[in-house]
Amino acid sequence: MANLAQDKQSLEDRYKSLQEKSKSSTKKLKELKKFLETQDLSMQQIKDLAPERDLYRKELDELKATTRAVADMVDPPEKGIESSGTLLERMQKDP
Repeated sequence: MANLAQDKQSLEDRYKSLQEKSKSSTKKLKELKKFLETQDLSMQQIKDLAPERDLYRKELDELKATTRAVADMVDPPEKGIESSGTLLERMQKDP
């Protein structure tokens, strides 16, 4: 009879331990799901911004080319001489 009581107590203790582990695991799982949802949202925002970034890069490249063309019209580069420095450096040299 004493063995049965000990076995019962042992099983009850083990059951409580497993319940606590289950609750802990469920809580961790919910936290991970929330974290993943946040990460998914961030990734979607990045994907949504990528086309806009590409458009800005293209616009910047066009502006650079236009600026270079205007600068060459105002102060054409000398023939046979490589342009020394950037456009900004050349403009700063010649007041």
